[in-house]
Amino acid sequence: MKLTRLDLDRYGPFTGTCLDFRPDADLHIVYGPNEAGKSSALSAITDLLYGFEPRSPANFRHRYEDLKVGAELQRADGESLRFWRRKRLKNSLTDAEDVPLDDGLLEPLLSGISREVFLAAFGLDQAGLREGARQMLAAEGEVGESLFAAASGLKTLVSVRAGLEGEADGLFGVRKSNKRAFYEAQERYDQARRALREQSLRADDVRDLEQEIEAGEARARTLAEQLRQAGIRRARIDRVRRVAPLLARIGKAEAALAALDTRPDLPDGFAAEIEAALARAESGREAMARLAREVGDTERALAAIAVDDDLLAAGEAITALNEERAALAKAMQDLPRREAEAREIAGDLDDLARRLGRKDRAALSELSPDDLALERIRVLAERRREIEREVGESRRAAERARDAIDGLQRKTTSVRAVSDPGPLRQRLKAMQPALAEAGAIEEQEGELTRRRALQQDRLARLSPAVADETRLWTWREPSEAEITQAERALAALESAAREQEAEVRRLREALAEADALLAEAGGEDGLIDDALLARERSERDALFEAVVAEPSMAATKAYRKIVAAVDQLADRRLAQAEHLARREVARRTRTRDAAALARAEEGIAARLQESEQLGQAWQALFAPLGCKAEAPVVMRRFLAELARLREERQALRDLELRIERGQRRLAGERPGLEALAAEIGIAGASAQSLPSLVRLIEDGLAALELGAREARSLADQLDANKAELARAEKSQEAAEAARAATQSDWTAALAVLGLAPEASPQEAAKASELWIAVQGKLAQFGSLDHRIASILDDQTTFAQRASGLVDKLPSEASGDPAETALGLMAALTAARDVAIRRRTAQESLDRYRDALAKAEAAQRNHDDALAGLAATAGCETAALAVLAADLTLRTGFGRELAAARAELGGQGDGLEEAALRGEAAEIGIDEAAGESEAVQAELNGLIETDKQAALALGELRRRREAIEREAGAAGAAQALEDARSDLARITRDYLVLKTASLLLEAGLERQLRSEQGPLIARAGGLFATITAGGFSGIATLYDEADRLRLAARRPDGGTTDIGGLSEGTRDQLYLSLRLAHLEAMAGRREVPPFIGDDLVMTFDEERVAAALRVLAAKGSRLQKILFTHHRHVVEIARERLGQAVDIVTLDPQIPSES
Repeated sequence: MKLTRLDLDRYGPFTGTCLDFRPDADLHIVYGPNEAGKSSALSAITDLLYGFEPRSPANFRHRYEDLKVGAELQRADGESLRFWRRKRLKNSLTDAEDVPLDDGLLEPLLSGISREVFLAAFGLDQAGLREGARQMLAAEGEVGESLFAAASGLKTLVSVRAGLEGEADGLFGVRKSNKRAFYEAQERYDQARRALREQSLRADDVRDLEQEIEAGEARARTLAEQLRQAGIRRARIDRVRRVAPLLARIGKAEAALAALDTRPDLPDGFAAEIEAALARAESGREAMARLAREVGDTERALAAIAVDDDLLAAGEAITALNEERAALAKAMQDLPRREAEAREIAGDLDDLARRLGRKDRAALSELSPDDLALERIRVLAERRREIEREVGESRRAAERARDAIDGLQRKTTSVRAVSDPGPLRQRLKAMQPALAEAGAIEEQEGELTRRRALQQDRLARLSPAVADETRLWTWREPSEAEITQAERALAALESAAREQEAEVRRLREALAEADALLAEAGGEDGLIDDALLARERSERDALFEAVVAEPSMAATKAYRKIVAAVDQLADRRLAQAEHLARREVARRTRTRDAAALARAEEGIAARLQESEQLGQAWQALFAPLGCKAEAPVVMRRFLAELARLREERQALRDLELRIERGQRRLAGERPGLEALAAEIGIAGASAQSLPSLVRLIEDGLAALELGAREARSLADQLDANKAELARAEKSQEAAEAARAATQSDWTAALAVLGLAPEASPQEAAKASELWIAVQGKLAQFGSLDHRIASILDDQTTFAQRASGLVDKLPSEASGDPAETALGLMAALTAARDVAIRRRTAQESLDRYRDALAKAEAAQRNHDDALAGLAATAGCETAALAVLAADLTLRTGFGRELAAARAELGGQGDGLEEAALRGEAAEIGIDEAAGESEAVQAELNGLIETDKQAALALGELRRRREAIEREAGAAGAAQALEDARSDLARITRDYLVLKTASLLLEAGLERQLRSEQGPLIARAGGLFATITAGGFSGIATLYDEADRLRLAARRPDGGTTDIGGLSEGTRDQLYLSLRLAHLEAMAGRREVPPFIGDDLVMTFDEERVAAALRVLAAKGSRLQKILFTHHRHVVEIARERLGQAVDIVTLDPQIPSES
């Protein structure tokens, strides 16, 4: 399975974002800077494949009901699947139109891989990579453990299995020890039994019961042995069912190979070599025929082409004439515009002459100042305007200063004289220590009010609520022991109720499943009998003999088709037998489950009555408060809050006492404050509280200080305005003197411009601008007049050249010289096109002749190669095609045989092929399905019998205990019961721990047998690549304890164990093992893509490049996607991998165009 498109429509920070993954890429790198949503994109792939979790964190931008992701997946067969995932309880998978799809649509593509396994095995980040390497080091390279850790991504099994064994050994061991819990409990049990026997009054009854109990225990041991034997038979039958198809495949392949042994013994790949040589020879003959046709067609086309050489010789002259024609045409188009511009400029000059007081433009030459004179006049006019401005500004500044002085003098007279408030401030400062305490008392009063309101609020929010507040302060709460006892009793009752309800639900579901299975009709209709299966097998055998007698591709395809049909019939027959056996088992178990359901429902009724009694006792503990007690956890919070409220109540009482003591101390400071207030002018001081009086005194002093500052400010402003008036009057005198000094120059400048002496600077400036415009217009008029004359001369010269060129060529002249030039250019263009066709045809003819000669030489080589192959094979050249088909068929059967035997090694539990064949012959392949269900039914029956025997044995033991209790030995009986309970618990815990340890050991051994060879070989190749040749592969070695361990193989043939590798190299080894396992899994079935999250974050540049080469290794069906926020990783990938890598940029702010 490959992910070709990921739509983050509404997910996390994304809106309308689309990521496209190139299907032909060997590695996909998703690059995004920090905070670009990389983690959200990773979690989106998980939610896409497995659905949104109930409390998904992806809703911080979009609402839960709006979350939506989509994808396009490509199956291994090349077909595509497009779908969307919504956050819904049902119908979460939809198509593009939001039409619901089957919720099980993705199950075939996930191949049973759960969400947890996907996250653990198919996702890997830098921390997981380092932790996996650390686990390998902790396991000291032990092969099974290392392979399992690398395959699943789970924690190491060394510590898990060691922990299980340690716990089990602490409970029980072959060697008796008082430190082991089982033997300690057994000693207590024996002592209690002896005590009871010494006081027993009914020895005969006890002896009879003991005999019955011993018989029951013997029967229990017998049933346990029967269960074990039935399990062994079931395992053998299941193994036969697994290996039967593989044995059949091996037999067919061996027979086919035996029939093809008559062919000569030729090297591997000889058939492919023959097919390639035949294809080259056929392709060469086709190429020769095609090239011969091309040569003839090109020779005929070349003979039909004729070229005018005289016209081509005059090409440069004709081209130059046409270039001159184009330039002249453009100039003639511009001529009317230029003439109009000249007329317009002449009009502008006449207008300027009138504005300057002249008759027309001819009169402008009488008085035309030069550029230097105009510049001097412009500078002088600017100076005169500046002088006038300074005179005006100085006059206005003086007037403003006089007005400001008058205003300040009036304001000064209105401000009353204020004495210095400093001494009053010093007297108030001397009272500050006492006044500070007054402020603190005021804050304490505010704090008291606030805390009283807060306490009332907390009392109002107390849950459960208590109507009478006084009861809270006088009530004696229950002790911790009472609360704990009630809490434990309620919790135990609730836990038992949940277990009983779960058991009832389980039994009801089991009954429903049994009823549904019994109601099914499948498996009974369309039964496949022995005759039908025999006919199909006969047809298969006949086709096999035909393939062996006369091999051909068509016969081979027909044989494979009939083999698939026979296998399908056998599978259907096996499924029908399994279905009938399951129905029989369902009938037997339904009665047992119905009885168990009735007992469980009776237990629930008893629990309800007990729950009511415990609830009444719990309510009685809190009855004095007059409230209804809630759950123990709530009431614990209630009691804790009540304790805090009582503490707060006492704290409020202490605060009230502190406030009263402070107020008594401050009473002696009041007379001094009232006298200070009278001096400031504050009336009614005796009626104010002490803090209010202090604030009034502070405000009065502040007002006095403000008046003093205002008087000082007015005096400063008056002095500043007087100084400003003096500066303005002095500036006015200087400006008027400058105006008188420039008057003579100004009069002369006005005469140059033809203006009267009384003209203003503005009039002089305007006259200067007009004279500058006159000079520009005169220059433009002269340039246009020269250009118009030049265009007319060029027109005459062009007509003469066109007439001369026509006289030299056999062409007819047109009346218009421009038309004549265009006609010559058209004839030249046509002649040049003919010449190009002739040159192209000649080049093509030469190329085709050369290619034909090369093709003839190559064909001779092809024929020689076929003759050499025929000589090697000892046959005629014409027989090579048939020989290639036979060799291909033999290679295919050989691969089929090797693949079947390799799979047999993984499915046969370590048995040899001969032993497996013998076992299959003994049990019978066709009878295995029915026998399996029969053995399972027997197992179910034995389990039920064992349950009934256990119940009977338990009843006998309870009767013995009753007799012992009747003897008056209550203490000994209780000790006996406690010891028996401990023994049962210890035994159960020991069996669970020991079974778990054995299952882990068996799982490791099975994985080691089935995957060790191919997986380590593939991982070794990846490891050599990722270390850039620093190591050549992975080796497996036995240590001193005869345990198989991993080691890194060096290029010189030596090895280095896991502990001798650097931390970075161990990371690389773990990554190689993980990828090899996932690639092997992808080769057998559909799997999700491998997702790497910044795996190379701590690698240097060379290690990054090596890791990228491993991730992009070819020959794997596993899709690999690497997320990173490091730009240098992207650059290295582009440089080292080229088109093999697909770079996808991630940006949640840029919505997709799709």
